[in-house]
Amino acid sequence: MVSANQEYKLGFFSPPNTTNRYLGIFFSLSEETVIWVANRDTPLKDSSGAVALSRDGNLVVLDGTNRTVWSTKLTTSLVSPVVQILDTGNLVLREEDSGDALWESFSHPTDVMVQGMRLSQNVNTGKQVDTVVFSPVLVLLTAWKSATDPAVGSFTGGLDAASAAPQLVVWDEGRPHWRSGPWNGLIFLGIKEMFYAYLDGFSQCDSEVVEWGGEEMGRGDGVS
Repeated sequence: MVSANQEYKLGFFSPPNTTNRYLGIFFSLSEETVIWVANRDTPLKDSSGAVALSRDGNLVVLDGTNRTVWSTKLTTSLVSPVVQILDTGNLVLREEDSGDALWESFSHPTDVMVQGMRLSQNVNTGKQVDTVVFSPVLVLLTAWKSATDPAVGSFTGGLDAASAAPQLVVWDEGRPHWRSGPWNGLIFLGIKEMFYAYLDGFSQCDSEVVEWGGEEMGRGDGVS
């Protein structure tokens, strides 16, 4: 499956030095640049397997025995489900008749943030916000375990808006590893590069929800 602008592709891939297979989204011109992985903790071990829409409308990854190894896990059944990869690289599962989006990959990111993606946090509950259904679920970027294994690694990154001034934070197994410094309305004060070039993308959309959307972030074990 390819986006209308031919920039992003949904398909199976194998990281370097392994035969494990994963469903992911990557750039059409560079399949090695993976921006999202579905079954990151449950790889397919051989060339069998498929991606399909289940009877209840969920998008699923099946192994060679038709066992579900990954699912969008919607609790509401869809009558006429449609899957589409948008020009932004966002994979969306929607109800065809109403057009309502019920699941999107941007709300379940792996380790890469691309333009158009939003990290949001409810400043009252302190929890990250699912941008589709606006439920208080945790939405974080999570590093790969290694360069050849997309399983969940030690480092996570997200928005901390619980204090008076929002900031970006990277955690190492739950312990703060790096902070961007507070947002002063124009820049994150702890990122010296932002003193020289204004990087747009951060906004407070109302009194309860704060969002940040930035450029693509590289793969790595942390920020230094």
